[in-house]
Amino acid sequence: MGVTFLQFFPPAPTLTEQNVPRQTGKVFIITGGTSGVGLELATILYKAGGKFYTAGRSETNAQKCIEKIKSSFTSKSPGQLGFIKASAESFMKERDKARRLLK
Repeated sequence: MGVTFLQFFPPAPTLTEQNVPRQTGKVFIITGGTSGVGLELATILYKAGGKFYTAGRSETNAQKCIEKIKSSFTSKSPGQLGFIKASAESFMKERDKARRLLK
């Protein structure tokens, strides 16, 4: 009965887009970051100052993802784009900074 109740009345989330802490200096890997939940997570992390890598099947979709994130956020410093298109070579340069793998 308890599980059914929680499915109909889930508890309030403890971490939301409004209260996510600053992610400056943190590096994330998001698989499936070009659409759906992955894209929303990428947007939230970018707004919080995080740097992330994303993997997807299509470069075209990755470019659309970049544009969507850019258009949803106005940076105080135009040169600070925390979004990095995933590539194994560039990730290897910063792999020691990676703290979380999210999907």
